[in-house]
Amino acid sequence: MQLIASADGRRRIWYRADEIEQICASALADAGLIPDPPQCDVDIETLVESHLGAEVDYGVTMPADVLGYTEFREVPLIAVSRSLTDAAAASGAPLGTVGRWRATVAHEAAHVILHGALFGLGLDQLGRPNTRPIRCPRASFEAPATSRDWREVQANMGMASLLMPRELFDREAAYAFSRRGPMMPPIRASEPWLDIVVAVLANRFKVSKQAARIRLEVMGYID
Repeated sequence: MQLIASADGRRRIWYRADEIEQICASALADAGLIPDPPQCDVDIETLVESHLGAEVDYGVTMPADVLGYTEFREVPLIAVSRSLTDAAAASGAPLGTVGRWRATVAHEAAHVILHGALFGLGLDQLGRPNTRPIRCPRASFEAPATSRDWREVQANMGMASLLMPRELFDREAAYAFSRRGPMMPPIRASEPWLDIVVAVLANRFKVSKQAARIRLEVMGYID
């Protein structure tokens, strides 16, 4: 981790991608929450409520374009959209909805894990006096690769690392691909059977298919 100055002179945190993976893996290990197959879904609620010691409110009324936010103070506050929580908790909720709820919680957990250092300096994540929460728009989850906010890019990377721990995801992905026969990644994104592998992994880790596919792309399985 480094503190660097942005163009406007404010301080921001810079992480290498492998640092984010390591930091999130350590957080899960310290909490005893690295899944033991055949269970692969991380207990993200226990992480935020017990290990991170955050105050969590899953029922906050928010604008339609906001999924959650993190407010840094003496005890961090993680807030999640009530409508998203209700949708995910509904009987028969589709995996995509449950995955989006879990991704929101993990995204906010990543803010606490990765960006809490600036709170210790009395600054928020834009280098201002610490008075405003980080509000996470819906678009930051739907188009993580195109987000212009460095905080959201880092939190999305942390979210993936928390919900799909690299070592475990690597093993499960390698096994899922091996069932198709011998092959050498990266696999062409146009392969018609790829959707089946993505769906299997999404179900195993209780994430959306979009999140599983992006993780496969980042880890070099998909071209």
